[in-house]
Amino acid sequence: MLNVNPNFASMKLTPIRVILGLAVLVELAWFLSPHMGANPYRRLERQEAFLAWKRLGTPEAKAVYETECARADSHETLIDFLFIGGFMTLNCVLGFAVWKYDFRKAPG
Repeated sequence: MLNVNPNFASMKLTPIRVILGLAVLVELAWFLSPHMGANPYRRLERQEAFLAWKRLGTPEAKAVYETECARADSHETLIDFLFIGGFMTLNCVLGFAVWKYDFRKAPG
């Protein structure tokens, strides 16, 4: 039988609970923060390709620009998946630590 106190206000702040709470707050801040502005990955190459496309106006220059944009999009998608995967892994490890080590068996 687990010794889980139903009164939330009297629960002790253990280091695991503090780390778990901070991790959730960091994740929430990352998810809610606006991701605006230019993507710095290959920014100069995209700008040069865009200028070449506007200056030349050829389909080849447009294809080069679209290739650069696709590279930037795939890089941003990969970074997002890595962050989300890292957050999920961290939540699982901390949740396991809370479940395994924070709850104590009731005496008797």
